[in-house]
Parts: sequence; structure tokens; C-alpha cells
Amino acid sequence: MASKRTIEAIRDLYAAGTDDESTLTALVSMLASLRAAGDEDDILLVAEEAALRATVIGQFEIASQLWAELCALRPGDALTRFILAHALERCGRVDAAIAALEQCASLQPVGEDPNTTLPVARELERLGRR
Repeated sequence: MASKRTIEAIRDLYAAGTDDESTLTALVSMLASLRAAGDEDDILLVAEEAALRATVIGQFEIASQLWAELCALRPGDALTRFILAHALERCGRVDAAIAALEQCASLQPVGEDPNTTLPVARELERLGRR
């Protein structure tokens, strides 16, 4: 579980009302400090916040790097790989996006309810891979 201090730092950052770019810069800086300290739970929380912020504001190069880091920290998480694929595609890295989607497909249980699973097959087809 992430530390109370890190949670409060993120909350304070958003409460300060800084612009999106400054918020992303602060989150990335906070993440670098946490990496040096080695607290995995705090790293996960801040990396996810930074990845989400980068994605929302269209900083897809930064987002793809952060989502890739999260994939390494959560290797069995299909949703994280799915979002990574989106960020990679937005960077023009279609082959890497397809690879991420194929990894995502391998993580989803076969026969799951199509209403609750990620639309991986549709995305692969859209990107030209069947």
C-alpha cells in the first residue's frame, strides 16, 4: 500500500491547481525520487498517476514510457498493456502497439464475457493484424 505521505503529496499537487504540464513534470520528478528510494507501492501509485496525466494531456511519448514501466511492474495486468498499446499507437509506433496488444490478448482468459473483456481483437484488426 502506498504511503500516506505520497498520497498526500499527490493530493496537494492537484489541489495547487497547477497546469497539466507542470503537474506532469512534478509527478515525473516525484517518481524519480521514489525510484531512488525503492518503495514499489509508492512507485506504482505515482507512475500510474503520471502515466494517466501524460495520456490525458496527449504527451504520448512520456505516457508510453510510463505505461511500459508499469507493465514491467505488473506483468500480468492486461489493462495496463492495452493502454500502453494505445499510447504507442499515438506515437506512431504501430508495430510496438500490435506487440503490446498481442501480449494483452495472451493475458485475458479465453471465453470471458465479451462485455467485460478488453476489445483486443478489434484493436488488432484496426491496426491491420488479425
